[in-house]
Amino acid sequence: NLTYNMHIAAFETFYTGSHKAWLDTYKDSSQHHIELYTLRGKYWKWRMHSGAISLTKKIKPSSKKPDLILTTDMIDLALFKSLLPKSWSNIPVVLYFHENQLSYPWNENDPDLINKRERHYGFMNYTSALVADHCLFNSYYNMNSFLKELRPFLKAYPDEKNLDTIEIIRDKSEVLHLGLELNKLKSKKTESIKNKKPVFLWNHRWEHDKNYLGFIELMIKLNEGWLDFELIILGKEFKEAKPYFNRLRDILKDKIIHFGYADSLDTYCQLLHKADILPVTSNQDF
Repeated sequence: NLTYNMHIAAFETFYTGSHKAWLDTYKDSSQHHIELYTLRGKYWKWRMHSGAISLTKKIKPSSKKPDLILTTDMIDLALFKSLLPKSWSNIPVVLYFHENQLSYPWNENDPDLINKRERHYGFMNYTSALVADHCLFNSYYNMNSFLKELRPFLKAYPDEKNLDTIEIIRDKSEVLHLGLELNKLKSKKTESIKNKKPVFLWNHRWEHDKNYLGFIELMIKLNEGWLDFELIILGKEFKEAKPYFNRLRDILKDKIIHFGYADSLDTYCQLLHKADILPVTSNQDF
């Protein structure tokens, strides 16, 4: 019934960056009333472990009982559901996957990978999908990679592998692409000026899954090949990658137009429209 306006309680353990943009845009664009319960976007592993506890504590006796609960993959949904007020226990829960920990490429220097603790986060995604009433994924790659990896993931356990649960999850899963407000970017476009030199752009997070080392190596090789170009470096900065980007800045200092996170949408859009070429070196993009 498209005329029915629901009251939706949306819970987000990692309310920053693209997760925040997704939820804010959905809230602003939806015909339904969306009430947000959020935690700041830091310490993603700790958010997966404890976010359910912190978020359910935000539900007050005066909080309006919703028609639907919406939450994302960065949560222990089984724990979350067990902590809901009794009056909320029969409310359907939709789990939205921005990414999944079965397909996400781990940083080889991550202590959890080194100490073989990384499977726990994949198991949390699995149990969360199992207890959700419906699972939504932001892309077919995200959904299919998760469902495909579930079988070898579960078969690695010693017994009681519960492989039949894969079909249970598959039957309640579908793709719902992200809503994108592209007009925001388009409206910021200035008069098109043809660059005298090709302008390359990096606008990803400075993290291993985006393969920043591959991008940096590419730019250095192009420079060594005497290609005359300019470069814009954007994206959220992370400590591990910063020395490598600083080295690139030192090598290409005469070619750098902008270096670092854009402090406003206007600045970001101007730099985005100035660029000619966007190399994609990511190891994955859900």
